[in-house]
Amino acid sequence: MIDHLINYYALDWIATSFTFASMHFIGDKKRVGFAMGMIGNIFWIAFGLLADSWGVVIGNIVLFGLNLKGHLRWQID
Repeated sequence: MIDHLINYYALDWIATSFTFASMHFIGDKKRVGFAMGMIGNIFWIAFGLLADSWGVVIGNIVLFGLNLKGHLRWQID
């Protein structure tokens, strides 16, 4: 049972954790949320490559770019 939960070296679990943390910090209006999102995207890309899922890979490359854009353009009102 445990082996099934950690397929792909548990990259999906790590990526999910960073994605949730990203949403939490962005919701609290903290710039670090975008950095957490980019880390999550890197883990999702690695997962996608291992799982041979090009949709996950390409989608997260785009999302990485959007997180980078958000991080660079961040301004607090």
